[in-house]
Amino acid sequence: MIAVFALRLVLRRAMPLAKHATLNAVRKVANSQMWTQSHPVRTRLSERYPRLSGFIKRRANPHVATGLPLTLIVIAALYLLSVFSGLTEELLESGGTIKVDDAVNAWLNG
Repeated sequence: MIAVFALRLVLRRAMPLAKHATLNAVRKVANSQMWTQSHPVRTRLSERYPRLSGFIKRRANPHVATGLPLTLIVIAALYLLSVFSGLTEELLESGGTIKVDDAVNAWLNG
């Protein structure tokens, strides 16, 4: 219970910092020379693939909750899911866990 409370407290303090860092990064990318020089490429791609271009623009919008914040949260959740699934697999396949499981199973089955 204490761990959940501590995690909640850390997340409450970290979210404003993450939002500020994200907005600064988006502004820096938008103002960079490489971004402005790639304008013809972006224009051509948006003309050729309008649905994909619109989707990416909506996903990169930092001012809408379903834009960049949601995208980053989904990416973080998928990353954590992959990490925890790997840890769970390692834990279940470890020899000690299998021995304890077999002993408990034998004890329950009499």
